[in-house]
Amino acid sequence: MFNTFVGIDISLNSFNASILDEKGNIITCLKLNQNLKDFQKLQSALTEVAKRNDIILGLESSSNYHINLLSFLISNNFTVVLINPILISNFHKSISLRKTKTDKIDATTIARFLIKNHDRIHQFIPDDSIKLLARERETIAQEIAKLKTQIKQLVFNLFKELGDAQNVLTKSMLEFLLQIPSARSAREIGIEGIENILNDINRKRGRKIKLTAHQVMEIARNTISINDVNREIILRSRIRRLLYLQEEIEDLTSSLLSKMQFFRPIEMEILTSIKGVGEISAATFLAEIQDIHRFMGSHKKLIAYAGLDPIILQSGKFKGKFRISKRGNPHLRRIIWSMTLGTIFSTQRFKNYYQRKRAQGMSHKKAVIATSNKLLRVIFFLLNSDTLFHDIHPSPLQIIHS
Repeated sequence: MFNTFVGIDISLNSFNASILDEKGNIITCLKLNQNLKDFQKLQSALTEVAKRNDIILGLESSSNYHINLLSFLISNNFTVVLINPILISNFHKSISLRKTKTDKIDATTIARFLIKNHDRIHQFIPDDSIKLLARERETIAQEIAKLKTQIKQLVFNLFKELGDAQNVLTKSMLEFLLQIPSARSAREIGIEGIENILNDINRKRGRKIKLTAHQVMEIARNTISINDVNREIILRSRIRRLLYLQEEIEDLTSSLLSKMQFFRPIEMEILTSIKGVGEISAATFLAEIQDIHRFMGSHKKLIAYAGLDPIILQSGKFKGKFRISKRGNPHLRRIIWSMTLGTIFSTQRFKNYYQRKRAQGMSHKKAVIATSNKLLRVIFFLLNSDTLFHDIHPSPLQIIHS
């Protein structure tokens, strides 16, 4: 049982630590810098007032500024919890009407929050940063999607009919457009030059360009495309970035999957037993939730962690509409949305559930959200029981291991 509660408010270069006893009395407050010497000062101050096992520390998750101190404290065997800033903000409003806000007050508020809630929050367990790997992959995937849209828009302006005839986002067509980015440049280089470029590209591995040099020239001569050298330069630049990012995402995907298959093979097998959930989605989902047992046996906590829990705002005679809170993990929410769409398309159980919600009058978006919650309930059961998924079967589910 803890008898010493420490709230830490941290920023880029410094942090405030407020140390309280179990009755909420302030023992001491410290203002320290983000360096090893001051980390050690905090450690000394803590061990002077209590034993390590009697101390619990709380930090708000604030960008990346908390990570170094968090790692230091965990490596020195302190119990540390990472707290959602929204919880601290709401708690502060519940205990004070004053709007005064300082780093010292914030640190003390975190400590008081710990006194009232320490038995309901979990100790932070460091992972191997695999979540960062999954999020970096997600960031690059978003950049790739944006670049693809921009490239198609530029091709529409510069070489419209070629874009109508071919998928310009294949690797072979991107290489072609690097050398001939417009109808203007095709006319300038001539049939012989176009043929040499096509031959060079088609000798490489990958999808071949089926157009002949004469067909390309015919398109270039009969076009509504514009002549704009500056747009050509931008198109080439964006194609080079896209090709680079496609190589990067392949490397990140390979690293993510190999780590998950090594460290969490059973969970990966469970999730991919659901048709519509692929390896990448499963790996990203597991990276975000870290450990299913952290939700203390409640699928509702998992749903809330994803920000998919329903809320309603109403006052007096006004009845508000239901909506999801969106207060949870946005990365997890995005991957769940993708997984849900896949299962609606591929798995009869979730397809039936989605169609039933639509028949009840729900919009597509609301029906997908409802199906997302259904999917999370199923996943929660499967991961907690080490059970593979079976679609529309009344027979007992297969147990992976006892």
